[in-house]
Amino acid sequence: MRAELQGRMRTQQDLRDAIQNYEVCVSCSESHHESDMIRNSCSHVYCQGCVIRLLQNSLADESLFPPRCCRQPLPLEAARCIIDDGLWARFEEKTIEHGHQHRTYCSDPACSRYILPAYVHGTIGTCRLCNRQTCTLRKKINHQGECVDDRAEV
Repeated sequence: MRAELQGRMRTQQDLRDAIQNYEVCVSCSESHHESDMIRNSCSHVYCQGCVIRLLQNSLADESLFPPRCCRQPLPLEAARCIIDDGLWARFEEKTIEHGHQHRTYCSDPACSRYILPAYVHGTIGTCRLCNRQTCTLRKKINHQGECVDDRAEV
């Protein structure tokens, strides 16, 4: 009898221990093991699926970039192992884009992709997607001759 009682107590303790290792995602309200959660500096926790969804949404909507909670950016470096290489590359590119004061986008309206600084030489940016050259001063298709910056005061 005593062994059976100790066995039940141990099982209950194991259950309590297991429950203590689970947390509720602030976004989807589902319970997940703490090792599958990302904790933000505000102490809110997100499951892996919600972190991916927040990242994808932030890439589609500039007002949501970077992904954050309580106005604090999520620690995406801690979640790097769950983010596929393509999504991570898009995040890194978007980080560069948002940090660039004078962004240049491809002058082809059908493309309009951000031109990374590495693809800008002098005042000419080359789109790595469609290869269109864009004047970085006028933000229009590249042209021959000297360029006059439309923003410059005369």
